[in-house]
Amino acid sequence: TEWANEQNVSIAISTYRVGAVLMLGSNPDGSPSLQTAAFDRAMGMCCHEDALWLVTQRMVWRFEREKREESATNPSSLDYLYVPRVGYTTGQVDGHEIAMTDEHGPVFVNTLFNCLATVDEKFNFRPLWHPAFIGDLAPEDRCHLSGLAVADGKPKYVTMHAQSNHAQGWRDSRTSGGLIMDIDRNEVIAESLSMPHSPRCQNGHLWVLNSGTGHLGKIDRRSKQFEPVRFVPGYARGLSIHSKYAFVGLSKPRRERAFQDLPLQTTLEKHNMAACCGVEVIDMETGLVVHSVRIESLSLIHISEPTRPE
Repeated sequence: TEWANEQNVSIAISTYRVGAVLMLGSNPDGSPSLQTAAFDRAMGMCCHEDALWLVTQRMVWRFEREKREESATNPSSLDYLYVPRVGYTTGQVDGHEIAMTDEHGPVFVNTLFNCLATVDEKFNFRPLWHPAFIGDLAPEDRCHLSGLAVADGKPKYVTMHAQSNHAQGWRDSRTSGGLIMDIDRNEVIAESLSMPHSPRCQNGHLWVLNSGTGHLGKIDRRSKQFEPVRFVPGYARGLSIHSKYAFVGLSKPRRERAFQDLPLQTTLEKHNMAACCGVEVIDMETGLVVHSVRIESLSLIHISEPTRPE
């Protein structure tokens, strides 16, 4: 918490499994502060100016940040509140990440319909783009579109688990069928990935989570290969970058076929490690883990500076 205060950051964590958003910060005395709010299947989040956007099971929410007013009769350690102001009903779209763009406002990954979409006042969503190999707009989760990177205010890159045009086809290509596509050119810029998530553009590099292997890394544009920078002990989804630090969300693999027999499990067993739930803070220049948060339950959170083998 001392380091987070120095960096002037707090961490927002969404949990699909429990259905909540966790706000992790610090109290005036330096002790950790945890606030939770329940949302069905909380998934992608992004902050833009004074707004926080959140994708849930059937909704896209916009929260406005408001200054917390203190008084002698209403003391509080909270400096801001995020207040729900607008909610768009999308229905079941299995929405993943969301990002703010200049032209279309909030753009979210509509995984069930294999497209990028934005909110609409009349319809459940307005589709904006889909991979060229997707034949039609159907709720079949064919390629499992999973992540979105924005550059210069426009959607630029997306991750997906497979180049499939039939219902649930991505499940047969989990270990090495993942890819990254350039939206402008509609072309593949990296392939042979394992269930990739959360592409991010930073200082001329394209960073991504190769979730099936358990690595944070970046893409070599010339060779179209993934260059691992750090192994993380869990299934990685959700990447935020502040200064030179990467904040990586981790979860324990769910007990279903999609998470079985991944390279991640082999690496964990090699190092005699168990998958963790929480957040890793990684120095992107050195690849070292500088801080971590471990969540055992919503009432038991450990904050530490771990060391572990590469």
